[in-house]
Amino acid sequence: MKQELLRMEHVTRVQSGIRILDDLSLHMFCGEILGLLGQTASGKTLISHILAGREQEFSGEIYYHGMLSEDFSGPLCRKGIFCILSVDGLIPDLSVAENIFVMRASGRMFSYIPSRKINQGAQEALDRLQAGYINPKWKAKRLSRYEQCVIQLARALVAEADLIVMDTIFEMLSREEQIRLEKTVRLLADMGIGFLLTSRLAECLTPVADRISVIREGRNIRTFARRDCSPEKLVRAMSGVYYNRKAQTGGRRGRDETVLELDRIFLEGLEGFSLELKKGEAVGLWEPRNRKNTALCTMLLGERRGRGGILLSGVPFVPRDIPHAVGRGIGAIRGDPLKTGLVPFMNGADNLLFPAGNKLSGILAGRGLYRYLYQKCRRIQREGTVKCKVEELDAYEQYRILMEKWLLAQPAVFLCIDPCTTSDIVANHIVYGYMEQMMKKGTGILIASSNLSYMTAVCSRIFLFGNGGSWQEVPWEAFDSIDIERFL
Repeated sequence: MKQELLRMEHVTRVQSGIRILDDLSLHMFCGEILGLLGQTASGKTLISHILAGREQEFSGEIYYHGMLSEDFSGPLCRKGIFCILSVDGLIPDLSVAENIFVMRASGRMFSYIPSRKINQGAQEALDRLQAGYINPKWKAKRLSRYEQCVIQLARALVAEADLIVMDTIFEMLSREEQIRLEKTVRLLADMGIGFLLTSRLAECLTPVADRISVIREGRNIRTFARRDCSPEKLVRAMSGVYYNRKAQTGGRRGRDETVLELDRIFLEGLEGFSLELKKGEAVGLWEPRNRKNTALCTMLLGERRGRGGILLSGVPFVPRDIPHAVGRGIGAIRGDPLKTGLVPFMNGADNLLFPAGNKLSGILAGRGLYRYLYQKCRRIQREGTVKCKVEELDAYEQYRILMEKWLLAQPAVFLCIDPCTTSDIVANHIVYGYMEQMMKKGTGILIASSNLSYMTAVCSRIFLFGNGGSWQEVPWEAFDSIDIERFL
């Protein structure tokens, strides 16, 4: 029988008359990995802060190992709860061993301990985490983000933690680092340590969590077992809207006409890479470090130079810069698209027509601007976002403005360069919907990302780039059998 580790009952937090947490309840068991999934401002981080002792103004009951905990102030490692609230939570100029042993279980600083003793203890902890290659004498500032997470987990191990809370840690890592951290988390879970992982990205939780609780507006909407998780169910619980997965039911083959052809491209370690992109087709470019795949896309924007031939709509194309690429029919979103794809001080209408102005100038001469936008962008006009400055809109309205902008421009090729860096599952749902509309109009889409689940949602083919100059093309029929560890 599973032993209960943590139970939160009727937890409520009210600030300025707003219920940030609204009668929230959840529970977890020893050795279980529980994911908390929610949009920004849903309350998941506040739960982490309560367990970390940073937030005490709340009502409700919290039971730890079956006992009611009335004091959640101060360092909680003495209770057996260890919280990791940041990837870079180490002291950079201290050694690995010093960072591991910097705090006692009581929350007080350690008194003097010989270096030899803490180095030995640190090495033992690292060996238990299968990270014995990390030298306890190394300075923390030389470590990768994944290694910094491992040191914090070693600190929790030394503190004899029973529960480790990791707040939005996985989404700060590359996919390669996530896979390595998932293995470390499972290793500790097998030792009986419970994990509470929070994220706004479902793909950060589904590979590792035993169960996922969806938080919306401070409430626990529903908890899913791993076998019951699906993008439709998660997005429904997060937002209350239906997630249309037409693109996931078999991929889009595209039309017979080729819109983009790359012929024997030599760039960023790739040697002789070739690709044909059909009209109305989406093709994924996956690489764990986002180097080769993003290099191919930025080459099409004129930001990198490579060798080889490029045909755009059957015409030779030598990209010079971004304006030249956009003028020839290439659109793009990248990184944090709300920062790189919109002008904050311009209103929605100006942003909508920014790349499409030349194409639409003749149309707008005979029609009113807002009349035209009402006919073309009924969803946005109905939400009253056209006349507002973009910086005054919420993130989801901004995503609609951004994607509607490119839908109006009707580019021949649309590049999505690492598009899910800051987006959550609802924002991805918005982007997927617009991609569907763009493909129906004949736009070919290239997606460069280290997030494989993002691409399987819409692509008909995915190119996997490995070490050296190797790559493999995978059709949608074989998506379920992809073994990405071969390419790490």
